[in-house]
Amino acid sequence: MSLRASVTSDLYFDNVRLPDSARPPHAQGPHGPPSCLKAAILNEIVDLLIHC
Repeated sequence: MSLRASVTSDLYFDNVRLPDSARPPHAQGPHGPPSCLKAAILNEIVDLLIHC
């Protein structure tokens, strides 16, 4: 028998308006910001692995 632990969270943006200049490069549609966030998290993990 094994146990798996996971962290679950929700992120909500209600009535948020940003100018086009604040948009991440190459981000299109609703999948743009989450994909940028995933890339940033992955970069942090790789950085930690390199420096440990």
